[in-house]
Formats: sequence, C-alpha cells, structure tokens
Amino acid sequence: MRALFILIISAVITLTSYSQSFQKTIYGVEEGLVTHLIKAVEFDSLGFLWVGTDEGLVRYDGREFQNYPQATPSRYIKDIIYTGNQLLAVSDLGITEIVPGISEVQFKEYFKGSIYMSDSTLWYPKKIFIDSKSNKWVSEPASVVKLQGKRLTRYTFDASEFSHSFLDSFSFFEMEDELYVIAYGGRMYRYDEEDDEFKRESLKSDIPLMNVNVCLDLGDTILVGNISGVHKVWRSEDGFHGERVDEIPVKEVANIVRYDSTQILIGTFQNELLLVKERDLSVQDKYDILRSNDILVNSDGHFWVGSDEGLVMLKKNYFRQINNSDHYIEAIMPLDDKVYYSHKDALIKLEHNEDGYEQSTIVTGNNEFFIAIAGIGSDVWVSNKFNILHLQEDVITDTVRLSNQMSFVSFMYADSKHNLWIHQQNMDGICKLDPEGVLKHYKSKDGVDGMLISGCEVNGTLYFGGIGEDSYLYRYDEKSDRFVNESVPISFELSDNFEISDLAARNDTLWLASTDGVIQYVNGTVNRLELGSMTTIPVRAVALESEFVWLVNTMGVVRVDLTNMQSWISFDKDSGLPSSSGNPRDLRVDDNGTKWVGTALGLSSSIQGGQKFNNTQKPFLTDLIINGREWSLDDISNKSIPNHSIVELHFLSLTFPGSLLTYQYKINDSAPWADLELNNIVKLNELDAGTYTLQIRARQSGNYLWSESEKIEFTVAEPFYSRRWFVIACIVTAFIVIYALSAYYSYRLRKAKDKLNAIVEDRTAQLKLSNQQLRQTNKELDMFVYSASHDLKAPLSSMIGLLNLYNLETTQESKDELIQRMRESILKLDSFIKDVIAYSKNSRLDVIKEEIDFNEIISEVFSVYKYLNHFNKIKRVVRVERGVYFSDKNRLRIIFNNLISNSIRYCDTDKEDSLIEILVSKKDNFIYITVTDNGIGIPEQYLSNIFDMFFRADESRSGSGLGLYIVKEAVTLLNGEIEVESTFGQGTSFNVKLPA
Repeated sequence: MRALFILIISAVITLTSYSQSFQKTIYGVEEGLVTHLIKAVEFDSLGFLWVGTDEGLVRYDGREFQNYPQATPSRYIKDIIYTGNQLLAVSDLGITEIVPGISEVQFKEYFKGSIYMSDSTLWYPKKIFIDSKSNKWVSEPASVVKLQGKRLTRYTFDASEFSHSFLDSFSFFEMEDELYVIAYGGRMYRYDEEDDEFKRESLKSDIPLMNVNVCLDLGDTILVGNISGVHKVWRSEDGFHGERVDEIPVKEVANIVRYDSTQILIGTFQNELLLVKERDLSVQDKYDILRSNDILVNSDGHFWVGSDEGLVMLKKNYFRQINNSDHYIEAIMPLDDKVYYSHKDALIKLEHNEDGYEQSTIVTGNNEFFIAIAGIGSDVWVSNKFNILHLQEDVITDTVRLSNQMSFVSFMYADSKHNLWIHQQNMDGICKLDPEGVLKHYKSKDGVDGMLISGCEVNGTLYFGGIGEDSYLYRYDEKSDRFVNESVPISFELSDNFEISDLAARNDTLWLASTDGVIQYVNGTVNRLELGSMTTIPVRAVALESEFVWLVNTMGVVRVDLTNMQSWISFDKDSGLPSSSGNPRDLRVDDNGTKWVGTALGLSSSIQGGQKFNNTQKPFLTDLIINGREWSLDDISNKSIPNHSIVELHFLSLTFPGSLLTYQYKINDSAPWADLELNNIVKLNELDAGTYTLQIRARQSGNYLWSESEKIEFTVAEPFYSRRWFVIACIVTAFIVIYALSAYYSYRLRKAKDKLNAIVEDRTAQLKLSNQQLRQTNKELDMFVYSASHDLKAPLSSMIGLLNLYNLETTQESKDELIQRMRESILKLDSFIKDVIAYSKNSRLDVIKEEIDFNEIISEVFSVYKYLNHFNKIKRVVRVERGVYFSDKNRLRIIFNNLISNSIRYCDTDKEDSLIEILVSKKDNFIYITVTDNGIGIPEQYLSNIFDMFFRADESRSGSGLGLYIVKEAVTLLNGEIEVESTFGQGTSFNVKLPA
C-alpha cells in the first residue's frame, strides 16, 4: 500500500542558512579590563595579546588582564601594530615600542609626539602603515608622516582634508608598487617618490566618497569603507572609478580586513560585523558587535574585535548547526553525495553543492516519529511508528507493514545485497526484508538469544550488536542463514544494562560503542579504549575516518588517533555542538570526511574547509616557587633544588581562551602523561636526589592537537646528611656527644643516688609518722569503742531499770517521774548518736568552698537549742564584720553547733546575766571566729585534754565528750587553727582562724 505524505523539494540551504561558524565571547570590565571601550588589538612575538584602550595598554595571557596605564605618554591608544620585529603602540602623544617578556615588559619611546605641530614630533598620530619597501607611514589629522629613523618628513594636505575622527584620517594602500592614500574626505592621492610628494588622482564614483575610514587592497580592486557602506574602486585608463557594493548592506564601515584567502571581514560603527566571500562579495555570516574599532585575525582561524562593548573573541567552531533547527535528531545516513536525516516530523535530504547544501524535505508527518533510516544506492528506507517506507529517487514506492503494530522500529541497516535488517523495540531477535519483499524473523532457533539493536558490514560479513554480557555480538552466516554468537568473556567490570549501541568495522577490527565505553574487538580479543576519565562513560555512536575513530558519549564527540591510542581530542558545546545528548548511532562520516552529529537540539556537521587541526602553542614557564619562595626562572637550570623541597612550577600556553586549555605533565620519558589537577600548575613534593626532566604539554579544546612539549631539566641536590663533610662532622660530633653523655650520666648517677638516699630518708620519716598516726588512730578507736559501748549501754541499762520500776509502781505520780527519767536517758542517747554522726560526716565529706552567710548559720544553730534549759536566760551577742566570706558551710555548722551547745550546757546558773558572744571578722585572707561565754569555765589542768576524744571535764553535765574533738578535726580539715582560753568560774573563749 501507499501512504499519503507531503513531498517537498524546495527549500535551499547555503552557508548563510547555517548557524554561525564562530562562538562569540566578550571580555569587559567584569572580566578584568579597565574599560569596555577597546580601540586596538595585536599580538606580540611571544603570543601575548595587547589591547589598546582610552585608559592605556593592557596585556592578556588568556587568563587575566594586566594593565599598563603609564606605559605610553598618553593613555589614549589609537593603534597597535606588529612590524615583524617590533611591536609599536600609537597614542595621542607619540609612538611607543613594546619589548615583550614573560614576566617583565619594557616600554621605549619610539617617536615622540606633541600637542603642537613641529618638524621633530608627531602631532596626534592615528595609524601606522608599512609599505612594501618597509617604510613606516603615520597618519595625522591633516597630514601624512614618513618616519626615517629619528627623522620625519611631513606631507601636509589641504585644510579640507582635515579629519575630525578620533581614529582615522588617511587610509593607505598599494597598487603596482605605488603608494596611495584616500583622505577622510574621499579624495585620492598617489605618492610620487621621485618628486617626494603626494599628487591628486582622479576618482569617479557613483556615490561620492565621504568620511572614509578604511581600505583593503584586493589586487586589481580596492574595497573602501565609509559612512555610506562598502565601495569597490578600480583603475582604468582614464583614472580610478568606484561604485557602491550593494551586496553588502551595511553603513558606517569602520574596518575591512582579510580573514583568509577567500573571505573578508567587514566591521561597522553600528552593530554589525560581516564575513564576506571575496569572489562575489556575498555575505556568509553576520555577528552583532557594537562598533568594530579594530579587527585582528590570528593563524588558527579565530579573530578578535576591539569594540565599544569590550574585547570580543570569535572562536572558530569545528562543528556548526544545520539550519538552526532545534529538533531532536532521530537518525543520520550519508549516501553518496547526499545526507539524509530525520526527526519526529520529517525525513530531510541535504545535497552538497558549491555554496553549501541544498535542503529538501522528502517526507513529512506530524508526530510520525521517523526514527530509523537505511539506504544503499538509490534505495532509502525510513520508519514511521510501526511501518517502513521504501523510497527510490526520493519518491515513496512501497510501505512495509510490520506484524507488530505496537513497537517502534528503532534500528534498520541495509547490507550490500540490498537486504534490509530491522529491529523493533522490545522484540527478540531481528528481521530481514529481502529485495523480493520477503520478511523473515530470526529468533533463538536461528541462533539469536535476545535483541539485536545495531549492525555493520565489513568485507561482506555482517555483524550485529546485542544486549547482555553473553550476547553482545553476533555474526550472520549467510550459507546456513543463521547467526553465530561471537561474544567472548570481558575481563573488565560491566554495568547491569550492558549493550552495544553502534558498530564500526575495518578489516579484522570491530569498534563497539557500548554502555561501558568503546570496545575494540580483534579476532576474539577484547580491549577497552582508554580515554582517561571518559573511559567508562557510555558511548552512543562510533564511526571511522582514515586513521581515526570518532565516537559520541555524554560529554560530546571524541576523535581518537589510531596510530597513537593515547592521543584523543574532545568536542563539546565550546566546539559548536548545540548539545551533548542525542540518540544512538547519531554520528556518521560521509565520503568527503564531513562528520555529521545528531543531537537533542538539531543536526550539526563539521565545517566545510574547517577540517584543519591547529597546534596548541607550546607552554612556557612563567613562575617558579620553591618552599614558598619565588625563584628566578633561570635558577631552575643554574641551581640545584634543595632535597625534599616543595616545588611549584607555573606554565602558560598562549592559545586562547586560556580557560579551555588542558595541561598534562610527566617526569622523564618513561613516565605516562598525567592531567594537572591545578590546570597549569605542576607541584612536585619530596623528590629524591638526582637529575630530572619535566615535560609539560597543553591542548586547547576543539580542533586542536597537543602542543609540542616543553622540557625543563633540573637537579635535586643530595641531602646534606649524605655528603662527606657531614659524615666526618657526625663522627666527630658522635665522639664528643658520647664523652659528654658519659660525663653527664655519671653526674646524673651521683645525683640520682643522692636523691634516692633523700627519698629513702623521707619515706622512712613518713613511715614513722604514719606509724605514730596509726597508733594514735588505734588508740582513739579503742577509746571510741570503749566509750561508745559505755555511753550507749548506760542509757539503755537505765531505761531497762526504770521500766522494771515502772511496772512495780502503783501511783501515777511515781510513774510520771519514772517516765521523765526515761525521757532524759533517751535524750542523752540521742545526743550521743548525733555526735557520732557529726564525727562521721566530718571525717569523710570533701571540703567544698562556697559563699558563707555567718548570720544565717549562727541563727540556725541557736534555733536548734532554744528548748534547752537555761536558753532563755542567756544573752546572745553576734557581730559579723561586713564582707564576702568563702569556706565549707557543713564544717562551719559543726564548729558552731558544738561551741554554742557547750556554752549553753556549761552556763553558770548562779550568775544573773549569762552571756554568749560570737565575733566573726576577716583580715589578711583569714577568717577569725571567737566564741566567748561567762559560764563555769574549765579548770586549768583540763585545758590540754579538752580536744581529746570522749574527754569531759565535768561529769555532772550532759554530753558525749566528742564535741570539741570533732571541732578540732573540722578546723584541721579546713587548714585552720583553734585555741582556747578559760578561767575556772569566770568563763571560756574559743578562737578559730580559717583560710578565707
């Protein structure tokens, strides 16, 4: 059956319908320039780019701009020109010679200028022109100057020729070895060398030439740019004639320069820059650039523009997009001198002609999904959804309807016998449509396990790529009409979804584009192509060209040199590709060597005539830093580097832009090349002694080859410890050290012996003291056990006796008296137990210093004893000196509790006014506490024993005999002192001194 489609063969594409051949990058103030207004650009002999601005000279190395505002007598730069051996910069006040250097630049006065016209100075010079006889001509606002050494000859013209332009006045050209100038006003003059003067020439033009800014010699004609556009001027027998070039629709032309042998660049003072074919002056490309003040073309096909919007670089692309289409390209197939490609809505043919490509839309259909294309000779097949269209001479002749109408056709291949091989998505095996229209489906019974999704033919043998580690490659055996599994084990690790997306073959070598990189298959041997960090990235397509293999992965397009597998070049958006993503098998090379790449944003091809691969400039050393100190660049070859130093070498390749350069290095020839982690900086650490050769190379992205390697030879000095003088010094030093150590250790031994004796004596004294303390402790323990048992047993025995008497008594009065006596025994027992607890706490609690409120503590203690006999008859006086006190609150309570309780218990009841007086003060970092009473006092013979455990001076009064012992222990734990003064019958005073 025939399907109805729209057939269109009309739209013609030439180079003008391509996307632009250059990528534009603008450098302005944000990138480091002092101003956006750029007047002139030129390279020096080293490759640095010099920029002339209204703020002086600027040098650019591809990474940063360096300003030289004081290099010229005036900051207003008009022109920069390289004469072949000199770099000259023209400013308002003269000409300056720039002597280039890597780290230092020199500026010399070449010819002096002045704001006043004189016979020895230039007057507001604008441009320099060097004629074929190496004469230097300088244009001024109303004159032309010829420089001869330090002398000048000025040729003055009529006042009407005066130029008010800041940049231009007279434009020079040569014709038949004669020098001509065209004045800004449009009149032409010829230099008569014999008469040494400029003579007026006749110039007839259809449009008067006015405000002329530039002219370019094309041999037999001259292109002149002025305010009205571009004019062509030629000479005939009756003089010069001119006419406007209507094919170039621009005005206010500022610059005309030759791009290459066939094309011209034309810049304007408006917003246009054109690439024009010289043969017919047809416009090839157009760029939006505001005021092209200067244009500089360099050898690798890029060009620079000094404009009012900054320094503009137009980098030549290796690839460019076809027809600015943003369709997702489904398939590509070169066929003879034609190229077919498809997207979801159309099948399109490109046919090469001298102007580019003529484009024809062959088949269209909205969302028909033309996914696969195959062809041989005049036969072309294209799939749409579930069917296959067969075309001959671009006319649909038949439609093949597949039995599975639910799966798209994802792959087709036409072999040399006009068989069409077909794979539908999710269908096992593969189908073959023979020339008679017979369709056969090959499955597992025919040797196919799984799906076959790619294929190619080499020397009459068909190979197909599949899915899975055990079924990734098959060969079709025509004799048996079966498939042979050629898959061999793969040693490297594979992903779970391993498959072969595309194949290319030459002789006995197959190149497989897989989900795990590019695989080289030779006679059953499998190797993976090493591409550095891209080795394992999935590859969607592969193609062969001469000695190169081309591939597409998620990073872009890669070209690998088969003669040197370690040499590869990558292409991405910086090389003109609109996108890095696309479909499998969307890379093909046609018979002319043009590479065609299908992407998610349209079709791209390598530029016709742009197949040249440029050499990246050889890098050179710019900085040398050793152990953090900067060395002279000559030092690396003249001096030895200290052993185990940290060496940092900075390199620079003047291939623009610097941000896209890749650097590699290696030490000595046998080492492999390694990428620099810090891009252009080599860091070497802990090198052993010896002589080294450091090699470094660079490569610009896109169609650039690796540069010639820069070799730096250097020597690392032997470590000081391996030198003879150091060994001798070490031996002598060793003897001295041994002797000194011997003497020192003898001295130390004596000192150690003395120290040991002192320690033994000290330990002996401590042991004696410990023994004494232990005996004292044992004595106190014995006393404690004895007294405790007595003081505990006495009240209990009394209680038992009183209870027995209670049972015998019959009167209530007698029983009440016995109960009162029992209560006294219980209180006595309770008092004793409290003293024991206080003793325990005092001995085991840590000392904790905190802020003390003495009034609060004393008040608390008094409140505890307010129910004791005689309490209300005692006058209490408390005086605490104002201040902040710090001590252990718990032990202060113990001290006050015992001293106050003693004063109450031992008060003199015969005295009318009993008194307890407490004084607290602080002086010289000590706390002083005095507790005084006018009680019964302590007999003098007992004063030395009152702090002993269980000592009681008066057995008639209640008490355990532990109170003052505990007070003494508490004071001692606080590193304090306690004293007692007492007169029997008059009273007692306790004085306590504690650290503040």
